[in-house]
Amino acid sequence: MTIQPATRPRARRLSVKKAGPAGPSAARPEAARLDFADLDDMLGYHLRRAQVAVFADFMTTVASCKLKPAEFSILLLIQANPGRKQADIAAVLGIKRPNFVVVLARLLKRGLVAQQQAEGDRRSSALFLTERGLALLQRTRALLDAHEARVTQRIGALDRGLLIDALKSIAKG
Repeated sequence: MTIQPATRPRARRLSVKKAGPAGPSAARPEAARLDFADLDDMLGYHLRRAQVAVFADFMTTVASCKLKPAEFSILLLIQANPGRKQADIAAVLGIKRPNFVVVLARLLKRGLVAQQQAEGDRRSSALFLTERGLALLQRTRALLDAHEARVTQRIGALDRGLLIDALKSIAKG
């Protein structure tokens, strides 16, 4: 009897079309005829759809900076809070320690952030922006003015303020 080596079935690739700027129904006309059932009244569903739209615009806007939203947030907080421990920054952003370490390693490798031993705590690192990190953050913030304006234009300045307040209430738990 001959023993054949085990083979795994080939993974199939799914073809997913990205939705256009007007949403999925613009990309696929038949999607407009779908019954959304209870999804249309679910806050979580609309929060996620809004997040996808805002993040897509964010990524397009700052593509030349090669920053993800979490990386931008980390740089912004380090600038506003130089010398704070990485655990403090991670906690404020709700990023788990192992995930934060991975993101921080990318920022360190790019020379955007510097670490020093935290004062009074030999086990912790204090974080600082480098000159390169500050320059990239300033360039990114200038680009994001247009991004924020586009998002605000969709909902209006008053509703933007109300939405931010409502989202803060949800996040507080």
